[in-house]
Amino acid sequence: LSSSQAILIDQQTGQVVAIANTDANGAFSLTGIPIGNYGLTASTSKAWGGVNATDALVIANHFAGNALLQGLKLLAADVNFNQQINATDALLVMRRFVGADNSFTAGDWLFDSSQLVLSGGLQLMQDVNGLAYGDVNASYVPNGSRAASRLFVAQQGISYVGKQLNRIPVKLESSRELGALSAVLLLPAGLEVQYVRPVQLLGGQFDYRIESNELRIGWFSTSSVNLQAGDVLFELEMRAD
Repeated sequence: LSSSQAILIDQQTGQVVAIANTDANGAFSLTGIPIGNYGLTASTSKAWGGVNATDALVIANHFAGNALLQGLKLLAADVNFNQQINATDALLVMRRFVGADNSFTAGDWLFDSSQLVLSGGLQLMQDVNGLAYGDVNASYVPNGSRAASRLFVAQQGISYVGKQLNRIPVKLESSRELGALSAVLLLPAGLEVQYVRPVQLLGGQFDYRIESNELRIGWFSTSSVNLQAGDVLFELEMRAD
């Protein structure tokens, strides 16, 4: 991470003894450190991100015992910071993705802490690992782009929406097994979404939120669904002014 801070802490006193800013490549250097035992961690003011319904599914699968998280990913799953990882954490991750919440009790970023023993004239190389809270599949790359499995939206005709309530189906073009879905749709001016109704996305957790002209939809289930081409994922109930 560029533009972040490496923090050296005296293990005996718990006091911060040195802070170094990282360069464009995330590298840092701490020099002139006295002999002693230290802890090395980090902090950043970079924007939180990389979290969606897939992360909520990973947390739910951990709680169900289907696929256990380890290490920093395990710690990053505890978004409410109560030392337990369960369905509540998965729900909070979903809520933050759709915009119902804008923060976690645990904060935005988590960094590990390495124990260092410095003796005279010794030079050490040490990495500090970090994750955005909730990003349990470690997909967020703040300095670059995020690679993710995507669904491409294709138009199949035109629907004229008037003052009467209209239902617009969103269908799957090809068959696939689905365990999570994250969607962000931009709404034209004058179009009002009244309700989003899941059709084939049954079971698990479904949530959506409309903020200004953006509709965010999230769904996950530990019991994945086998969907066929033409299946309706959800319906948008909308009207126009």
